[in-house]
Amino acid sequence: MATEDPYGFAAMLGEPSLPVAGVSWDEIEGALGVTLPDEYKAWADRYRSLRIGEYLQIDNVRDFVELLGLDGLSARLGDKALAHVLTLRSSARLYDVTGGDFRYRADEIGVYPAEGGLLRIGLGDDNQKVYLLPPASAAGDWRVVATDCREWWLYGGGFDRFLFELATGTLECGLLPDLSATPVTIEERESFYVYPSGSFFTNWLPIPP
Repeated sequence: MATEDPYGFAAMLGEPSLPVAGVSWDEIEGALGVTLPDEYKAWADRYRSLRIGEYLQIDNVRDFVELLGLDGLSARLGDKALAHVLTLRSSARLYDVTGGDFRYRADEIGVYPAEGGLLRIGLGDDNQKVYLLPPASAAGDWRVVATDCREWWLYGGGFDRFLFELATGTLECGLLPDLSATPVTIEERESFYVYPSGSFFTNWLPIPP
């Protein structure tokens, strides 16, 4: 289990009790053909996939290496259904948390494995999805995007800040539940149960506050 915590994840999420899979980032990024953001990798070095507020699952790609193997990662991080929706529209509007909005042509925003496409890292109970949006240039920052395939929301900060606001109930996103009224529960993946159909069920273990 990782001991370094440069982004302060332990303070915001609690200390995990279960180890993460040992596959290296070189192997993962080589299989994906994408260099993932440092803050995401720092989180995934410490935590398995998490469920936040008994509602939103945030995926550690290492869990899916364990479940699907390196060859199965591309299909998991891509999203064929969303890709189909985007191709039916001339544009997709992403509403920025800072108050502005950005308009992307559907054929430009793309979905992984398209170059610069959205990588799926989260799923809500009502089928809201969370993605990482790669930067437009090498000097840019990765962004977090949430959507229900009708409305879009583009977060103004990085992955670490997104997690912090989720965990503290301060995230303001109309597509996700308001978690400000009660303490936010955080659970880590304990195990997978794989059904014969190929779908799977996740058992969750609470992380003490």
